[in-house]
Amino acid sequence: GIVHGVSLKGLFRSMSSRRSNTNIRKNVRFYRRHATSMLAYWVLVKYYFRVIGGFVKWRFLSLIGISRKA
Repeated sequence: GIVHGVSLKGLFRSMSSRRSNTNIRKNVRFYRRHATSMLAYWVLVKYYFRVIGGFVKWRFLSLIGISRKA
């Protein structure tokens, strides 16, 4: 997959790349085709909160000197 790294530009690139699992357009199109209720979209909303929240969390932690361990 595409790694968005530490830049906001990279995060937006990964969310718009056709090859990315976090592609917003692809996921919305899938949910539009297969979701049977509006409540099903809540899963998609929660997923993107996690993606963006994880980016913000690690960006903040990197500013104070904490990095990910591989």
